[in-house]
Amino acid sequence: MNESDFVVRFLFEELDIRGAFVRLGETWRSMLAKRDYTATVRDLLGEMTATAVLIGSNLKQPGRLSFQLKGHGPIGFLVIDCTEQLHLRGMAQADVKDEDGWTRIELLANTVTPEELRTLPPEALLGRLFPEEAQDQRTLH
Repeated sequence: MNESDFVVRFLFEELDIRGAFVRLGETWRSMLAKRDYTATVRDLLGEMTATAVLIGSNLKQPGRLSFQLKGHGPIGFLVIDCTEQLHLRGMAQADVKDEDGWTRIELLANTVTPEELRTLPPEALLGRLFPEEAQDQRTLH
């Protein structure tokens, strides 16, 4: 970790509460350099990196702590490595096309005119926006 990165531990003895504050500055920026992650992927990678730093800062022996996540959603793979000296590396592989399809819906919805919204029945409007699905429905009947 660099000078702009740190872990500060705190303890409220009277309340029996302990915790830590993690700040990742330059290390985080270098992990993201030349990578075009979506906000969701970037946020998850950041949360896992902070978690690795919190746990890694407790390592007493030389070693490496690794977190690896695999999934079938928009984020297929995410890995973070942290040494006892808090040297970090990490990356994510994600389907960055459109995580939830919302962008496609917005683009399609913007093609509908106010006149169409007022006059077309819902089935016709959906058929206009999603002709592939409308065709599939007609062949099923």
